[in-house]
Amino acid sequence: MGIKTKIILLLLSATIVTAQPEAETWYFGIGAGIDFTSGKPEMISGPLKTNEGCSIFCDRFGKPMFFTDGQTIWNRDNEIMQNGTGLMGHPSSTQSAVVVEIPSNKNLYYVVTALNVGRKQGLNYSLVDMSLDNGRGAVVKKNINLHDRIHEKITVCATPDYKTYWLITSEYGSNNYLAYKIDSAGINTIPVVSPIGSPKDSLVVNSYGYIKASPNSKYIINAHQNNHKLELSSFDYNSGKIKLIEEIELGEGSLTYGLEFSPDSRIIYVGSIFPESKVYQILHPALIDVDDTEFYELGGWSDEFILGALQLGPDKKLYITNDADSTLGVINYPWLVGEAADYQKRALHTLTGTYTTRGLPNFLTNYFYDPLLCDDYLYDERNEDTSKVNLVQEFPPDGIDIGYAVKWMKGALWSEEMIPISGGFTAEFQVQLSKGGKDEDFTNRGGTGFAFVIQTKSGYELGTGTDGLAYEGLENSFVIEFDQNKDIHDNNGNHLAVLASRGNITTDYSVNGIESTNNIPEIEPDNNLYKCLITYFNRQLKVYVSPESYYLLPQLVIDDFDIENYIDLDKGRAYMGITAATTNIFQETTLKYFRYCTQPIREDNTSSTAIDNITDYNMLISPNPAIDNININLENQYDVQGYKIYNLKGGIVKQESLDYTRLQNLKLDVGSLTNGVYIIKLELGTGVKTGKFIINK
Repeated sequence: MGIKTKIILLLLSATIVTAQPEAETWYFGIGAGIDFTSGKPEMISGPLKTNEGCSIFCDRFGKPMFFTDGQTIWNRDNEIMQNGTGLMGHPSSTQSAVVVEIPSNKNLYYVVTALNVGRKQGLNYSLVDMSLDNGRGAVVKKNINLHDRIHEKITVCATPDYKTYWLITSEYGSNNYLAYKIDSAGINTIPVVSPIGSPKDSLVVNSYGYIKASPNSKYIINAHQNNHKLELSSFDYNSGKIKLIEEIELGEGSLTYGLEFSPDSRIIYVGSIFPESKVYQILHPALIDVDDTEFYELGGWSDEFILGALQLGPDKKLYITNDADSTLGVINYPWLVGEAADYQKRALHTLTGTYTTRGLPNFLTNYFYDPLLCDDYLYDERNEDTSKVNLVQEFPPDGIDIGYAVKWMKGALWSEEMIPISGGFTAEFQVQLSKGGKDEDFTNRGGTGFAFVIQTKSGYELGTGTDGLAYEGLENSFVIEFDQNKDIHDNNGNHLAVLASRGNITTDYSVNGIESTNNIPEIEPDNNLYKCLITYFNRQLKVYVSPESYYLLPQLVIDDFDIENYIDLDKGRAYMGITAATTNIFQETTLKYFRYCTQPIREDNTSSTAIDNITDYNMLISPNPAIDNININLENQYDVQGYKIYNLKGGIVKQESLDYTRLQNLKLDVGSLTNGVYIIKLELGTGVKTGKFIINK
């Protein structure tokens, strides 16, 4: 099995973990739909009937909150929302509608609509309040006009902190792009105007075709059918200004319609609908490392159907609707070049009695951003005949057990081949710790936890020690241990430590330690998912760990760091893996995903969520900023079992066990906290709610 096969498999497993629930159910076409909530696309039927554009917004479980064809809004019960008719979109408009959540208020949503073929009063918005009609929502403002005549296309993207959104369209009969700023103050009705590209006449055909912002919000691509070309532009999400990069010629007779970027924003995809339907992949020097623009025609052409929308899914695949064919095409790996992208023309069939048309739902483009997609991921699974782990072809849905509920048992997961280390790497993984064993005393925490390890001997190694998290005794090894031990000599408590040795490594920090910290989230066998990120670039090592789906700040940073000062690499390469041990508490350690890349990622563009964007707005904290006390108001009554308060480094600064039944309001004393920003995790009988508050005395 070649390395490309291994790459593909991990990406599928990893991206499912980071999917955005807002886009996990789709309704489109004539009664067609897709449900992504299981982690893979399952065809369903839906109540929507539309020729082209539509939009939908889902709750945190991926279930529809409301959806629209641009003229009518339906609620979660598939009933017309209160005051939800008569919107000034059109089901035959290319991108008839898009839903935008209002920053700082999770009950309010804009539904922006676009009329078809450049008709007057073409761009409007309506306001939905989801707190009304028992959570089914109601339209409280309708058809507020933003612009007279536009091309029937709209796209929305966000700034990296998700505090600001930009609604982008193009003006009918001109070459003006219009960018409307949306933030907590509402929609700025005066757009930022950017004249781009060749003049556009008033031919109806120029209204057709999509406009898309890239998932990283840095680029805009726009199709104008009459000109047989695409406009690729840069977008400044701070100012709203758009600048033309190039008009990309597709050749006389190429009528374009659907457009999309790859999840990492490096590759452009175009659907041409005349004279034959075909999919182009475009590599442009402004986006990817090529000298000149390169074109790849994927899958050959077809005269059996007309291609419609191209839309990324929450699984990072690219979906293409085949108009009136009742099928969807799928590009399985849109971040890969040429045939490796794997375009399947008729990959999915709609259910009996439902049909595809030209449209797929229009979403905030950032939902699908993943900057870690590249050509050298790893993927591994345990060999059932041993306690070690080996490379196989399919990621198990329940993860990979690397530490077992067996006394003193140890395990490891390794890359099968040596991988590049010296030039830098990014590794991200998620581990779940849980108690195992029957009728055992768990008060002795032992030397449990897990460790990220780089070594050069082989991809089948296990250390000799158990307290050493299965790495003790390995030769020529570099270790980052996430250790929950509180009572032994190595680092005196729950800690993160970096160790290395060219000989047989030992857990004794005084012998092999490089740097450590106790200021980390508490790692416990509590079934939590601990998400870890390690980056090594430009002589700097950073380590993050979080018990949530976001990172705050790195828990450990080592500057002027060269890994080759501590271990010998084999031509710059080594084996990379995760090790764990159970000692005497019968703890299970399960790896949920693991991925690796030789390119750095910007910290504001990781798969993590910005700290200003983690609050569950069904949990209101006041006053905020606070001095001595905070009040927590929940939207419903819950059984409250406790809370933990974290500082920005992820360390727990205050925690308490509680036993409240059917509580809706909670007052907490936070007077002992110093000035700063804090995260509170409220532990409920049904799950966890997370919020942010500020202390300012």
